[in-house]
Amino acid sequence: MNRGWCGIECVAHRSPAPYQDGSRNVQTLLPNNQIVFYMNDCTQRRLDWNMIRSPLQASFTIEADRGLVTPLLEYYIQELRRYRTLSYAEVWTGEGSFPPRDVPEDYIQMLEQSVAEYRDQQAQERQRQKQLEMLQSMQPKEPEQSEQPNQPEHSQQPKAVEGSERRKGWCRCFCC
Repeated sequence: MNRGWCGIECVAHRSPAPYQDGSRNVQTLLPNNQIVFYMNDCTQRRLDWNMIRSPLQASFTIEADRGLVTPLLEYYIQELRRYRTLSYAEVWTGEGSFPPRDVPEDYIQMLEQSVAEYRDQQAQERQRQKQLEMLQSMQPKEPEQSEQPNQPEHSQQPKAVEGSERRKGWCRCFCC
């Protein structure tokens, strides 16, 4: 998956959900027979664990969406971890569900690593922003155009009269 939102949909489809089989007994189901439709080549494929990469490594049209996907991804990681600890009595074991031991640990670790890398990047960006703000606050402010710099009265230049030229030595200290 090259698109971030499509990627989070695939992660969601490979995450456990409550299932009730008609009785009052609610179990957890992790479906394994899922078909994915690829828009780019109009094909359908059975979803497999190795087809899913982290949505945080995919592209987003709006970059800020990456921040919205992160908490969702953290939730699905938590649910997958929880599912791996369930007993068979808590899991719907009918046709079409993965047993807890069949959830690949490296898949969960890949998702966790991408979240950690994203969080690190965000922290580094915040640190760079703070440093930039600190440097900007240390720089002297440019006087506004309406303000005139503090200069001794004798060194202020007289307003030029149209057609006149500036004379050398117009002030007493001969600074100009």
